[in-house]
Amino acid sequence: GHIAAGRFGAQGPGASEFLAVHISGGTSEVLSVTDTQGGFHISVLARTLDLNAGQFVDRIGVALGLPFPAGAALEKMAQSMTTQEISLPAPVIGKNLSFSGPTSAALRLIEQGADRVALARAVFRCIANALEKVLRPIIDESGIRDVLFVGGVASNRFIRTRLAERLQHPAVSARLFFAPPRLSSDNAVGIAHLVLTALKGEQNV
Repeated sequence: GHIAAGRFGAQGPGASEFLAVHISGGTSEVLSVTDTQGGFHISVLARTLDLNAGQFVDRIGVALGLPFPAGAALEKMAQSMTTQEISLPAPVIGKNLSFSGPTSAALRLIEQGADRVALARAVFRCIANALEKVLRPIIDESGIRDVLFVGGVASNRFIRTRLAERLQHPAVSARLFFAPPRLSSDNAVGIAHLVLTALKGEQNV
């Protein structure tokens, strides 16, 4: 449902085979997606080994005194002015994500009185860097360059901008499709779209 909603909202990918990245509070996966009649065939290519991206965002946001869920408030904080920059590790184990280490590192920085705005930006940059590390070899090995991003965390503008700059670079030449923010975490629209497509297919027969 999330993939169908995101594809509908992003108006692509149009190819029958593409990659999908679902990053939210409950899921952090890179998927191989192939169109089938009435839906998709989906295979998991990479996943988180511990915390999901949304859990990482929420834990740091709450530790900074923001309301739960913290994604929108942390993104707003990251847009404030600061001259400082903080880097968090973006570990990738094999082809899988791991956000427990960055979470622990960020919590230690909060205890040490780190700049709040710089830390907020570092969280989103860490997620984008981890996704880039995972996606580059998958894109190279599979030859599939169309990538759809869905899930609540995928609506973050810092992550979108960073990934677009890095993965749409000529060295990678990926084609990125981002679900509109209102559809990033929606699956009802996706299910409705799949049903409508299936009904149209039956009428054509």
